[in-house]
Amino acid sequence: MPFQNYSFINRRHTFVGDFAHMALAKFLKNGIQGYSKVFVLTDRNTKKYCLPWLMNHFRLPDEIILVEMEAGELHKTLETCRVIWRELAQTGADRKSLLVCIGGGVVCDLGGFVASAYMRGIACIYLPTSLLAQIDASVGGKTGVDLDGLKNYIGAYSKPKKIFIFPEFLKTLPFEHLLSGFGELVKHALIEGHEEWGRLKNSFANIESLKNFPHWQELIAHSVELKHKIVSLDPRETGSRKVLNLGHTVGHALETYSLRYDKKPLLHGHAIAIGIMVELQLSDQAIDYENSLVREITQYLMTFFPKYSLRSDQVEALIDLMFFDKKNHRDQLNMTLLRDIGQPVINCHCSVTEVIHAIHKCPAINTNAAG
Repeated sequence: MPFQNYSFINRRHTFVGDFAHMALAKFLKNGIQGYSKVFVLTDRNTKKYCLPWLMNHFRLPDEIILVEMEAGELHKTLETCRVIWRELAQTGADRKSLLVCIGGGVVCDLGGFVASAYMRGIACIYLPTSLLAQIDASVGGKTGVDLDGLKNYIGAYSKPKKIFIFPEFLKTLPFEHLLSGFGELVKHALIEGHEEWGRLKNSFANIESLKNFPHWQELIAHSVELKHKIVSLDPRETGSRKVLNLGHTVGHALETYSLRYDKKPLLHGHAIAIGIMVELQLSDQAIDYENSLVREITQYLMTFFPKYSLRSDQVEALIDLMFFDKKNHRDQLNMTLLRDIGQPVINCHCSVTEVIHAIHKCPAINTNAAG
């Protein structure tokens, strides 16, 4: 096994794989009766591809009320929340109701926020269906929606009652969505250390090995365990939890930019992968990171993620979006960089000049693209 075989993460809260099967069956038999009504939030894709699998493997209550939203980051908005809140109110949801979120990062982030705000908070559980949601979005207690494309600008810290993670759902994903989750897996390995980085490279040498990987249960559980440990020390991100922001200052800005201007926007994990590569350039400039490792990590990521084209005159627009990042303080660009694999450095202030130089130097961004 390339990764430690965790059977579960927390006996009362988060369950992965085989233990998720047992825990959800037990919850449906003994725990769900305590709720006045049960609502199931899906998007169009998870309703079609994931809900049938769930219904074939578990006996769901006959009286569940299905709530459906449009799929995709474009619909991660307050307007979508407003539609769902109205539907909850019109169908009699009260403070004793339960919202079950079945979907990827958008459904979990938005559904968690909907539950946290409706009647000042109703119970919520997650069944994350994408790799990104299983290792990242569903874990850590952050909920939120975008504001004019700005990532998760409106939200709250609100933990779901339980998280049930089924690697079987990954079989329903288009490959580009599996690849998006892989971007966050790389981030976790770089934060954890050289041993984990080596395991990741050995397990995923190329795109084909990602498509055919057989040990998702172990890998997901390992990644979730890492994030749980980090979050438990700093639940509201006042300090050490910021290590998880590696690649995200540049990555979120790039994701927002692409959402606004590209016909086919970058998925989150692709944007974060590019963000990591840019921030590695900044690490090399700002905190004396080993240049050979910058090349090694960048070359590895570029095996999986294609280049992004951005004209030189568009770089300024990208920088402007970075100043909206929630991590900034007093108009300073605040980033998490790397001193070495396993040694993230939080609260690194980078100048606009340094960031522009790093963007132009990053081989994953083509700044000579034609208009």
